[in-house]
Amino acid sequence: MENYDFSTTTSIVDIGGGNGGISITLKNIFPELEVVLTDSETVISHLASDIHFQESSIVLEACNFFESVPFISDKALLSNILHDWDDERCAEILKILKDNSAASNKILIMEYLVPEDSSFNVSKLLDIEMMVMGSGKERTLSEYENLFAQCKFKISNLIKTKSGLSIIEISHS
Repeated sequence: MENYDFSTTTSIVDIGGGNGGISITLKNIFPELEVVLTDSETVISHLASDIHFQESSIVLEACNFFESVPFISDKALLSNILHDWDDERCAEILKILKDNSAASNKILIMEYLVPEDSSFNVSKLLDIEMMVMGSGKERTLSEYENLFAQCKFKISNLIKTKSGLSIIEISHS
């Protein structure tokens, strides 16, 4: 998170936030930040009994991101979500986000980017894992650009991190 400037962000929705690691990190670094973590009913009910969430002011909200997402105030974050799905299902998620966000909202996609050349990159190994485990895949930047364009989004910022993940900021086109 040290690579992205959250200084002007007042609220963020962590969509499919899982165990809440990113939400807790954001809240610890930016205590004034309003953080909403969404995930399935099962995940949210488990987190609600966790002392870390009971003591935080992170809002927990159950949702199915193929059906709806909570209103996005400033930003939404999807970390390692799109790589789980094929292009058609990713487009469904992105269209839900499009319908539930204002033109001024930014959506942050955290994923590994597969290099366009033949160089080694851990993302290529992860791509094989995604193919074996389901219908998802790691994507190149141009594959993401095409996917976003289909859903009327454009890349407004691209940040590569030390961990190998990239933060792709998208906005309405």
